[in-house]
Amino acid sequence: MSLLPNNTFLFIQTLMESMHKDVKRVTDDTINKGGLLINMYFDAHAPDAEGVKNRLTELFAKITKEEGVVYAIGEIEAPIQEEVEGKEESREIYSTSGSIRVLTKDVRNAVRIVMSYGPMHTEVLEPQKMMVTFAEVQEIMNDASLTTYTLSQFIIQNTLKGEALQAFLHNIKYRERIGAELRKGENK
Repeated sequence: MSLLPNNTFLFIQTLMESMHKDVKRVTDDTINKGGLLINMYFDAHAPDAEGVKNRLTELFAKITKEEGVVYAIGEIEAPIQEEVEGKEESREIYSTSGSIRVLTKDVRNAVRIVMSYGPMHTEVLEPQKMMVTFAEVQEIMNDASLTTYTLSQFIIQNTLKGEALQAFLHNIKYRERIGAELRKGENK
């Protein structure tokens, strides 16, 4: 005796087909307006299986909420247990990988998201050809500059110490001085 009516499977199948058509329609509409469909691949490692899945789940949830994301659909592989040799002893860790398909409103948001989250690999799924204006390229380049600058400042502030930090700061001051002199030359 079945608890569900015989037509339940048909209803679920019809619902899935309808959802697929809606996703396809939204994707096509967004791409026609300058959107980009990308697939990003990530890996994660943690001391336990739940932790490693949770890391990617949290990451994918953050990506979904990013500005310019129309939708995102993630998939996480089952974790694999590995033994890692340490200096004094070996320990077990769990590793997994996942991918997230992201539809963005435009190229700028796609590039910003990729630069912010640093996937192992990114593939552009659609469109096959795209026209990008000079202004859009300028915005993308500025976003890329800001992201790499922020990252480099974080690394410098958290890794350089003592003489190495002083040498770096001296170099920055030197560059500022040269830049000021160049700007004065432009204004003549």
